[in-house]
Amino acid sequence: MVYVDLNPIRAKLCKTLEESEFTSIQERLKEFGKKAKQAEQNWLQPMATENVIDDGKSVLPIRQTDYFALVDWTGRAVRSDKRGAIPATVQPILQKLGAKQDRWVQNTQYFGNRFGRVLGPIAQIKALASTVNQKWLVGVGQARALYR
Repeated sequence: MVYVDLNPIRAKLCKTLEESEFTSIQERLKEFGKKAKQAEQNWLQPMATENVIDDGKSVLPIRQTDYFALVDWTGRAVRSDKRGAIPATVQPILQKLGAKQDRWVQNTQYFGNRFGRVLGPIAQIKALASTVNQKWLVGVGQARALYR
């Protein structure tokens, strides 16, 4: 999927994911932030929602924001066998969407102190706590700030 979504950039037909005509990434970016339901995006296969990774309906167990970051990161890699790449001057897609990338870097430096043994969306941390018969796990507050 990433390969196909990056074809227009790699062919040097455009410089940004939003300009990447006739791709699923362009459509997903248009719909992101709108209150449109996946069902309305009839030609796009559903991805995981922000709160549920494996709902049994998603094609891939990846959140759209994680997929956007993956495509953006991959598209910035300059390769000698490809004509184009996303220029370093183009703002990263997660910044354009208002995501907090810097929180991830900060949290990885102090992972053990902030999260104990788990990291993920609040719903998943609570589900894990319930599974191991605990009321809470270390890191819920940090995860709330990271995954809002």
